[in-house]
Amino acid sequence: MIRALVVDPDITVRVAIQNLFAEEQGFVVVGEARTGAEALELMVRKPDVVLLSAESLEHDGEPLLSMRTRHLLSVVVMADHLQGDLVELARAAGARQIVQRPVKVGKKAVLDEEEARKLLEALSFHARGNFPGASEHVDERHILAIGASTGGPLAVMKVLSMLPPGLGLSVLIVQHMASSLMAGYAEWLDRDSPLSVRLARGGERLVPGVALVAPGNYHLCLRNGQLQINTEPPVNSCRPSVDVLFESLATECPRAVVGVLLTGIGRDGARGLAALKDGGAHTIAQDEESSVVFGMPRATIELEAAHEVLPLDEITSAILKQFDIVG
Repeated sequence: MIRALVVDPDITVRVAIQNLFAEEQGFVVVGEARTGAEALELMVRKPDVVLLSAESLEHDGEPLLSMRTRHLLSVVVMADHLQGDLVELARAAGARQIVQRPVKVGKKAVLDEEEARKLLEALSFHARGNFPGASEHVDERHILAIGASTGGPLAVMKVLSMLPPGLGLSVLIVQHMASSLMAGYAEWLDRDSPLSVRLARGGERLVPGVALVAPGNYHLCLRNGQLQINTEPPVNSCRPSVDVLFESLATECPRAVVGVLLTGIGRDGARGLAALKDGGAHTIAQDEESSVVFGMPRATIELEAAHEVLPLDEITSAILKQFDIVG
């Protein structure tokens, strides 16, 4: 039985979905909401998939990210028109599929037989737990988190430069480096890698295709689906700290993450990578031969926190496999 949460401000649309489900075996509406904020309150009903109108997304889009990252739910968006700005907004926000919204006819909302079939197929395909090995399915992963220290700038560039253009991943980077050099570092990555790269400002949402770098002397973390920067005390004598980022992701959305710890001195990032692994993330550490300094990766191996220990040249292809992409 596929348990769907339906989010639409128009009650006639919600009724149309209820009626459609009543005619089909294997589907049930476990909750109805007018807005994304209301929908988040209904997560306790444990839906398998969210069916959300583009209109709700336009006026109240913030909860969509939380549904995807914190609750690990696929979101199927209903739109009045299958092209246009709202559809692009939905795709950019991470909607798994766009389907036709029920059309108002008089006092009712209806779907023709073909569009109803497409909607049901979309819900069936994207519902959590409705495909083999769902708990490990790579389609849930959409965040790449990288930590590095000594030798890291070139290593990070190597990893990013081998990513294919147009890859819809959100990338977060913590690099130990003097504060005065961080802006130039982000500009260099932006210029010479296929991603759009900039320093995190705090208050952002994750954006596919954009890499955000922790600014100098600030921790970077994810809280309630939103990136934050802060000047809390150093961790492992580091600010920014890789552990702070990794542990926040382990709390928020570990199964959405591929975590990578590259060359560097000390132990920063090892504990956080272990937390990510324990939460269901896929974790990778750089091997000794290709590391400038093997401190951080070695600490990771000692904690058995890495699924894979790889040469730098092989890390990007291993990342892409976790996102079901052939590198």
